[in-house]
Amino acid sequence: MKNSEPQQRRSTAALLIAYFIFGALHESAHLITASWLLPASSLSAILNDDDNINIATLILRIMLGRCITIPIDSTANNNAMTIALITHSGWIFSMSIAILCHVLYKQQRSSSIVRISSVVPLAAYITALEGLTTDLFGFVPQQLFDRGYMTFFCGNFGILLLNSSWLSIDGGRTALDV
Repeated sequence: MKNSEPQQRRSTAALLIAYFIFGALHESAHLITASWLLPASSLSAILNDDDNINIATLILRIMLGRCITIPIDSTANNNAMTIALITHSGWIFSMSIAILCHVLYKQQRSSSIVRISSVVPLAAYITALEGLTTDLFGFVPQQLFDRGYMTFFCGNFGILLLNSSWLSIDGGRTALDV
C-alpha cells in the first residue's frame, strides 16, 4: 500500500503538469490564429497596452487563468469572421491533440518506441472538453469586449460561474491579474 501512495502522487503531479501544458497550448492556438489574422500592430498591443501587461503576466494568465486577451479592431469589416476563426481554433486544436494522444497511447502496446502515461491522454481529454464547452458551445462568456480587447475564457468556466462578480466589475480583465 505504501508503494502505491508515492506512485499516485506522481500520477497526480503528472496529470496537473500535462493539464497546464495542454491548457497553454490551447490558449496559444488562439494567439497564433490571431497573429495570422490580425495586423502585427494590433497584436503588439498585447504586450504594450494601457495596463502594462508584460510577457510574465501573459504567461501567468495563460497557464493559471486559462484565458487570453486579444485586441480586436471593432471597425474591421470581417470582425465576426475573425472572431469566429480565433474562437474555434482553440477547441479544434485541443480536440486534435486529444485524438493524437489517444492514438499514441493505444499504439504504445504494439510499439516499444512510444511510451505515454495514461494521464497524458486524460489531461488532453479534459482540456478538449473544456475547449468544447467554452469555445464551441459558449457555456460561459468567452468573448468579452473591453476597450477593443476580446477575452477568451477557456477551461475555467467553473471558476467564472462561482465568481460571476469578477466578470461584472470590468469584464473580467483584472480578475486574474497577478
